[in-house]
Amino acid sequence: MPHILHAAALLLALGAGAAEARVVRLEIASKQPYGTFAAGAYARWEGRVVGDLAPGEAGIPDLDRATRNAAGRVEYAARVILFLPVDAAAGNGALLVDVPNRGKAYAHALYNSPRALPMASGNLDAGTGFLEDRGYRVAEVYWELGQGADLPSFTDGEGQRRFVEGVGFAIVRDTADFLAHAAADAAGTPNPLAGSVSRTLATGKSQDGRFLKTFLLHGFNRADGRRVFDGMHVFVSGAGLLPILRSGTGPGSSADGAPNFADPEFPGVHDGPLTIGAIVAAAEARGEVAPKAMLLNSTTDYASLRASLGRTGATGTEDLALPANVRMYDVAGASHVTVVRASASRAASRTRFT
Repeated sequence: MPHILHAAALLLALGAGAAEARVVRLEIASKQPYGTFAAGAYARWEGRVVGDLAPGEAGIPDLDRATRNAAGRVEYAARVILFLPVDAAAGNGALLVDVPNRGKAYAHALYNSPRALPMASGNLDAGTGFLEDRGYRVAEVYWELGQGADLPSFTDGEGQRRFVEGVGFAIVRDTADFLAHAAADAAGTPNPLAGSVSRTLATGKSQDGRFLKTFLLHGFNRADGRRVFDGMHVFVSGAGLLPILRSGTGPGSSADGAPNFADPEFPGVHDGPLTIGAIVAAAEARGEVAPKAMLLNSTTDYASLRASLGRTGATGTEDLALPANVRMYDVAGASHVTVVRASASRAASRTRFT
């Protein structure tokens, strides 16, 4: 426990500057009907969010080295997709923020997928309409280098351009907080969700389950003195974290990978703190009220992603008690990803040529 408290004290110092961030512009490029559901008619809005950060914000490595705008701040931009009731008074008051995985949205595939023919990641169709029938507002917030986010950069001492990848956490934090609480952006454009959100939830699968755990660990779940996400739904994230608190050379994200025989020490996936208990302890040591969290593991997460370390820690041999705000479920027989079964003819064709 002493090492957890020491880490928490360090993270308290790192998170101290999180309030100096803002959404400058919400730019909506298209609006189209999405369908009619039990909660009423829905629309799909697409565009991008533009924000800026104080270069001295703690907790994001190399932010102070990034190029600054005329106001002396560090800018970012990111793609956003909103699914919202046409009637602003409709819905259940919940905003679900989905963290896309390698540029692929997951919320509708996770929650709206028909059982008979599962939807693949990246599918934005309504499917069963589960989320919309129940009145959720859904925001896809893109955060990843090379996958919908324009991250700030700088040139290092060797003339190499480097991207400040930790800004991905700030993008999700600032956009979620803006959508839930702001009346308008800094340019005066109204927030289409203003006054309609009573609670904010986050969801992420695999890479992005690790995103959410790292987000909470490093103090990004606070903005302007309030909690950003009241709840987190973390799917098949194993026991590790996400290695984007660094400056990468691109063009892809430092998080776009996983340990394999060629790269067994790929960072983040098996790095600690490994347990959700240690992560929650770090947040609470900073004075935060941790979000309610539900974590799901599949059978293959135990077989290949060391999910057991998320229960025991790196050196333990018994499951540790879960914090009061956390529930964890193991789904026997489940796989890490859903692969739609090929037709008999396609399967036979593969057999002939392999």
